[in-house]
Amino acid sequence: NVKNFIISNPDIEISEESFSKIINKLNQKKYAAVSGLVLNPDNSIPRNFSWKLPKYRDILIETFITTTLLFQKLGISRFYNQDVTEKYKSVEVLSGCFFAIDASVFEQIGFFDESTFLYYEENNIFSSLHKLGYSSIVVTNAPLVHYGGTSTKKNINSYFKMQKIYSNSEKKYLINYFFIIKNVSFL
Repeated sequence: NVKNFIISNPDIEISEESFSKIINKLNQKKYAAVSGLVLNPDNSIPRNFSWKLPKYRDILIETFITTTLLFQKLGISRFYNQDVTEKYKSVEVLSGCFFAIDASVFEQIGFFDESTFLYYEENNIFSSLHKLGYSSIVVTNAPLVHYGGTSTKKNINSYFKMQKIYSNSEKKYLINYFFIIKNVSFL
């Protein structure tokens, strides 16, 4: 009889008031997933508080530091503007550090993709939601603080190991959601 699931990293701090706002919005059944406004410990808004589903082009751009920097300089990004003034912001992907999702919808998409670990999990979930016509929202007056990667750094201390996990997850996203052939090497 579970109504909603809360997906949360252990390095999150959220008030009861913010939590209530998020759950109340989710319970209105207009959105499949809801989050508060993710903040850094210094109360600044991180670039990745939410983003647009990555297209194949985005993944290619982000493969090389030169194209990544060029597109950043041109102001072209799949990340949403950090200037959040509206009470609710409709987004394609919520940060996986914290969000609430309707239990029946989460079950409908098959929960987490067990072949993906740590990275790209959000993209997989929200791509599945998007394909079924569901939408997501950030409640901007429900702040939560993410201390950012403290658990990852503690458990995966090798940069190369993290890159390999990231690359494998990215490859699975491309195969599952863009139907890229499986024998392509990415790293």
